[in-house]
Amino acid sequence: MVVVISIWGIKSYGGKATDKLKTQAKAAYPQSYQNYFELAKWINRNAPANSVTCCRKGNLFYLFSKKYVTGYKNTLNTEDQIEFLKSKDVDYVVLEQLGYSSTGRYLYPAIQKYPEKFEIIQHLKDPDTYLMKFHPDLGYWGEWKDGKRDGKGTFTWPNNNKFVGEWKDNLRNGKGILYLADGNQLEGTWVNDKLEGHVTVKNKDGIILEESIYKNNVQERIIYPKN
Repeated sequence: MVVVISIWGIKSYGGKATDKLKTQAKAAYPQSYQNYFELAKWINRNAPANSVTCCRKGNLFYLFSKKYVTGYKNTLNTEDQIEFLKSKDVDYVVLEQLGYSSTGRYLYPAIQKYPEKFEIIQHLKDPDTYLMKFHPDLGYWGEWKDGKRDGKGTFTWPNNNKFVGEWKDNLRNGKGILYLADGNQLEGTWVNDKLEGHVTVKNKDGIILEESIYKNNVQERIIYPKN
């Protein structure tokens, strides 16, 4: 009788546990996970076959995306994070709210510091969940001071124009060269992001095309070639 009662108790408990699991399986995912899976489905439909997405919980993301995934580096150094993403050939980055502090602790600071490198292409709300295209060569890369661009650095725009020179208080301040997409380059001095003084324009072969004087970012007069 004791054995029979024990078996009945085990079956009863097991049945309740099984029923509970079945109920949980049928329940809807929390909205944060629904957003996460929706972005994975977008990757599945739109991203190239060899694309790489950086995300938290890569195994789950892969189930819906069927594309390559990688994690981010557990580092507080934002430059190390960017270099890590580059080393993994990352194409897309997911910023989610799944309840894990590591995303906000390690990934978000790099996105916040280098926003030009992360282009938002999908944004789902409640909670805010983002899919971003990673552009490692865009935006600023160089020295910082007190959270501002300060010292030597480069800045590349989407139109392929690129500035290489000196920065202070987040602005171009000092000597620099602006490389234009057409191959020409402009050498001069910037004060609070504006050209001031003597400016030389050269072609891609280094031949001087023009020399002029600028004031407050406006060309005042041309000194070469002479009219």
